[in-house]
Amino acid sequence: MSARLFWRSDAFWALLDQVVVSACTFLVTLVVARLVSLEAFSAFGLSITVTLFVSAMHRSWLTQPFSVLGVREPEVELVRRFRAVLALHVMVWPVVALAVVLVGWRYFPGPWFTVSVFAYILCYLMQEAVRRLCFTTARIRLALAMDVIAYGGYLLCLLTLLYLEICSVELALASGAICFLVSFLWGGRRCGLPIWHLPWPGLSLLSVVAREHWLNSKWVCASQLFMFGSVMLVPFQIAEFGSLAWVAHYNAANTIINVLNILRQTMANYLPIYASRLYHEHGLLALVRTLDRLAVSVVAASVAVVVVLVLLSDVIVRLLYGERYLPTAAVLPAASFGPLVAMVSFVTQAGGLALGKTEHIFYSYVAGTVCSLGLAPWLIPHYGLNGAIWVANAGYIVPTVWHWVVFKRDCRNMSPKENLP
Repeated sequence: MSARLFWRSDAFWALLDQVVVSACTFLVTLVVARLVSLEAFSAFGLSITVTLFVSAMHRSWLTQPFSVLGVREPEVELVRRFRAVLALHVMVWPVVALAVVLVGWRYFPGPWFTVSVFAYILCYLMQEAVRRLCFTTARIRLALAMDVIAYGGYLLCLLTLLYLEICSVELALASGAICFLVSFLWGGRRCGLPIWHLPWPGLSLLSVVAREHWLNSKWVCASQLFMFGSVMLVPFQIAEFGSLAWVAHYNAANTIINVLNILRQTMANYLPIYASRLYHEHGLLALVRTLDRLAVSVVAASVAVVVVLVLLSDVIVRLLYGERYLPTAAVLPAASFGPLVAMVSFVTQAGGLALGKTEHIFYSYVAGTVCSLGLAPWLIPHYGLNGAIWVANAGYIVPTVWHWVVFKRDCRNMSPKENLP
């Protein structure tokens, strides 16, 4: 593809959309860290972890199967499916509310904070549903415009609060909820589909769609659940066995490392397609050799990133967060180790998808969850923030090693006939 064609392609606009989302999310976290106290930033980090978990389950059960199943449907059927997804989304609100209240009772600073988190999650999920509809119907530029309104507007609101010196994390979350709600309403009107005009689906259609989506996504939902236990539960474990200040420093380190999200998303989107094409056109041997070379490249790049963080962690933390977060610099290199090693899992998971062997992704996260739950009560009280970092690293490294070993075993066990393209 020539450069001129690439600039006009959906791939370019999808990549630009990911850059906007990742950059704004990164900057939002930096602004909140400078706006509020360490304790409030800790609570903000916990609320974002809850949002990411609910979003992952929502995407796995509702919006991702919607894209997979709806992409080949006529427009009327696609819109009906989307309205069913919205109705199911509303029906799970009480479950989300109960989960947020239970987490808030234990970890959030007050009832208004819990209410603002709940409002933020609901508006975020509604915007994500219309955004997924845009991607499914190849309206990528509209999805980009929606994300500029949602994420860019959220960042602008926070910069205004920072300028006015209004130090309220509840108001920060509420402003984000409003921006996502505006994006949802605007995108729904501009998508060119009659998503507000058809009758709402009855219980029979809702039951069919819910069951169809569940059959398509049950293993993915289970994997997401245990991935949360493996790598996303750590902030709550720190709050349980350590201190809120440690949660703040852990969140600050993770925000810096999350700059790599653009690369992660690019690998997650591109590698499965590339690996499947390589396997079917050139066979298993070519697939394994290519993935081995790619894994070595990922490890080498990860080592280089760790070296840079060892040398420049103080400068990076002081520049981004200021003096309050200097303890983050001491753990930043170690905190990057697990997420960087875990990028190898994108390589092996792409190979597993190409071979049609995906169940081990689920089992690898089960192993990671067992390690995380077993290590946290010992490492965090005894070794503090460093212990928490290595609990997180174990949650990243164990699933990666597990899936690498199983993928290699599956490749060795394949018959000569299966080895052929």
